[in-house]
Amino acid sequence: MPAKNKNVESVQKEESLREMTVLSQPDIFKGVYTNLAYIHHTENEFLIDFFLKFAGQTQLVSRVIMSPAHMAAFKKALVENINNFESKYRKKMVSKSKKAKVPPPPPPEQRQAERKTLREYAKRHKEK
Repeated sequence: MPAKNKNVESVQKEESLREMTVLSQPDIFKGVYTNLAYIHHTENEFLIDFFLKFAGQTQLVSRVIMSPAHMAAFKKALVENINNFESKYRKKMVSKSKKAKVPPPPPPEQRQAERKTLREYAKRHKEK
């Protein structure tokens, strides 16, 4: 019977989160697209920088700073959502990927240059 109580508590918590009112500035509410992330941590916080990499340029589009406890909860929620997504859409993803033409990876020298740029970024961040 304790499992049933736990499920009821879980559902109640989920429902209360759905009813949450969120205030936001329009630019933040619309969100940003990112296709690259850099994660750094210290003893007291996690820092996630989100980048948009396009046409040979990389632009920082957002930075999120979280406590280790919040990062652990975020990780749990992320894993759960990825699992739900994959169980719902995996067949569609696989069938589309067979049809889609995937571009070849960039040449090794371009990948090395990108890694060097991220290492320099990380080094500058650590120095601050």
